[in-house]
Amino acid sequence: MASSKDNFISVDDTEEEIYRKFKKAFCKMGDVEENPILALFRYHIFPRYETIVIERPEKFGGNLVYNSYSEMESGFAEEKVHPMDLKNSAAKYINEILDPVRKVLL
Repeated sequence: MASSKDNFISVDDTEEEIYRKFKKAFCKMGDVEENPILALFRYHIFPRYETIVIERPEKFGGNLVYNSYSEMESGFAEEKVHPMDLKNSAAKYINEILDPVRKVLL
């Protein structure tokens, strides 16, 4: 069990709490082996979405579109995606996944 409320995602976490927790999550640039953010994409986000859009400002290259987890993993390994962009996108999609649950339970 996690020893701190910041170490896990709960269905009653607000959108802001999810973003805050993801911002603090470990996500080393280019590391695809021990990366909890990529694990969320692999096991929870990609199974629910055909396409993932990593939103980022034009000055940082604009949005990135991925049609598979392996494509995203390769992009991250090649350092085409900044860890903060990955974290923000993961938080966005996890919030979308949790939103219907929140509406029923809260």
